[in-house]
Amino acid sequence: MDKQIAEERNKKRYRLLDKRTTTIISLFGEIKVKRNYYRDREKGEYVYLLDRSLEFEGTGSFSPLIEEAALELAITGPSYREAEHTLETLLGYRVISHEAIRQHLLRIESIPKERQPVNYPVLFVEVDGLYVKRQGKGKRGKEEKIAAVHQGWEINGKRVSLKDKRHFIHRGNQPFWEAFEDFLIENFEYDPTVHKLVINGDGVGWITACRAHYRKWLQEQGIDTKGMRPMGSAEGTMSVFAKRLKNGRSWVEKGVSAMITGLVAFLNNLALKTLFGKVERWTETKEEKNPPKHYVEKVTSTIGEVTRDNLLYLKGKANIPVYKTLKEFITFILRKIGHLTYNAHPNHKNIPSKTSVFRFTLS
Repeated sequence: MDKQIAEERNKKRYRLLDKRTTTIISLFGEIKVKRNYYRDREKGEYVYLLDRSLEFEGTGSFSPLIEEAALELAITGPSYREAEHTLETLLGYRVISHEAIRQHLLRIESIPKERQPVNYPVLFVEVDGLYVKRQGKGKRGKEEKIAAVHQGWEINGKRVSLKDKRHFIHRGNQPFWEAFEDFLIENFEYDPTVHKLVINGDGVGWITACRAHYRKWLQEQGIDTKGMRPMGSAEGTMSVFAKRLKNGRSWVEKGVSAMITGLVAFLNNLALKTLFGKVERWTETKEEKNPPKHYVEKVTSTIGEVTRDNLLYLKGKANIPVYKTLKEFITFILRKIGHLTYNAHPNHKNIPSKTSVFRFTLS
């Protein structure tokens, strides 16, 4: 790429000076790269055109994959420090500081999806509020007003999921329901004169303010309610936000806004524009209940036996770094694998064999 850039550049503007070395911190350790160094005659600046093309900041920076992993751990995990510690544990060396992770999170921007078609005459809306503390003497906390929108239920055996679920967080001075309707129009092919909203929430004023607009029963509108299930996903949605935003924490306004942007992107499977690139793929999550404890214990025990016999480093000395790193990594993934395997075999009448479990983890 660097060679191609050199050949195709505006040679009257960019004067090639020499090659210089940079170090990239990656998931595989430090990588040294030599690339061309130019002088921009128009701006009187010095620039690495390869760095600019890759949107890379240069010496001392880390790779986009490090940034992606760190941001996902910070958003879905308990804290910035825990994200830092997890990466250090898995890779065996200190990759990125918690403050660097925070600074990168503050720069994220959500990339919207295309407008989704509304496939039924009804959209289902769950609304609730979450009180979040603010930092600073005399600073009062604030209620974050949150809505989750979906297009009904999809049933696959015993598993039930919500169709096309999206989340709205109220921002700005516009009244909640006006801002929410703008959100619907921007994110769905929603026509307020055609589509009906079924709204579930508690009795606080900002939620009940919508009642004047949606009073009639769906049946009176000629809408078939067969297959509609009881609403109540708001509790699960709020628990995701509360787990990361509450638990004794207090926030500056910019910090909580960035974290909420990240959480919404995670829940809606939206891409995030970051300082170094994009977060485009999130670790898949399931909304099902936890598998039975005895099942997870059986699966993790089985996997532990198989990996112990197949990874030679785990047969060696326990005090060497690679042994410790592998053990930490296996501990980290065992429970996730237990959940994944359980979801693959929801009836779990027969625990999979050691061989099948091990092949599943490799895939």
